[in-house]
Amino acid sequence: MSVTIYYSKLNLSSHILDVYENPEELEKYLGLISKHLKQGMKYIESNDYIGTDGEIHNSQTVFTLDEFEYLGKKYNGAYFGRIFKEAPIFIKEKREDNTLVSKPVDNIESITFYFDLKNERVAFNTAYRFGYQEFNRAFEGIINNALRDKAVIFTLSLMKNKINLEDLTNELKKIGKISEIKVDIKAPNPDTLLLEKINQNAGKMLEGYKKANITSKSLLLRSNAPKGINVDSQVIKDELDEINNIHEDIDAEKAFQNGYVNVTAIGSRAVYNTKENHPMKNIIDDEQMIKTDFIETLYELMSLI
Repeated sequence: MSVTIYYSKLNLSSHILDVYENPEELEKYLGLISKHLKQGMKYIESNDYIGTDGEIHNSQTVFTLDEFEYLGKKYNGAYFGRIFKEAPIFIKEKREDNTLVSKPVDNIESITFYFDLKNERVAFNTAYRFGYQEFNRAFEGIINNALRDKAVIFTLSLMKNKINLEDLTNELKKIGKISEIKVDIKAPNPDTLLLEKINQNAGKMLEGYKKANITSKSLLLRSNAPKGINVDSQVIKDELDEINNIHEDIDAEKAFQNGYVNVTAIGSRAVYNTKENHPMKNIIDDEQMIKTDFIETLYELMSLI
């Protein structure tokens, strides 16, 4: 059997504007993770649902960091670990009168990961009831819980295969009449070399972020017209071209790949979201999930990104 490996990019959110002014500060914020992230830390999500009795009930999903281990200099200071997800699943149970009722049963799933903190990347598998977006929320939540007293916030975004604006436009044309397009652009958290370039010349957009003291912005386009939004129009092209203008060294491909941009569109046939499309992934043999083999395999794969 085979196992699919996905990748996510860790991005500093709360203090990224400070890092633009002093690129060496990024190491300090990453160091807070290595100092404060510990085995056993948790992130909890609560969900309300209506039971068969018609009443509102609450269920909790608990994510726990386990088997967390520093791998040392041999692996570039990376970490190995697992996140366990504990959440009820609902099964059908037959009553004496032959009616069916939903009954919650405890369930546990887990994901194994390789965390290259220095390069701000995570590689991981998924489970049947524990997907990549949920993993990102869980690991992001655990990290931010660990740093809560430091008022430092990180985000975790799924890394994607390279797509450009032409690819995006072609994808949008497949979802039918478009009533809404939303573009979210966050201040990028790039590698050291690019941070130095931003420090020397932030460019128009990022200079504006710094002056306004914002770390992200959103663009919302809506249409109630019968034909919907025309993605081939110059107005829409100009708006989407903002994705190419984050910085002269960050084009749309790099922005999408590292999770600096997310585009959501509502069409008559489907909803398109770059978070869910074109994930970067590799296939490995399930025998490579043995801890030592997993570490070696992921170390090699991460070096190719």
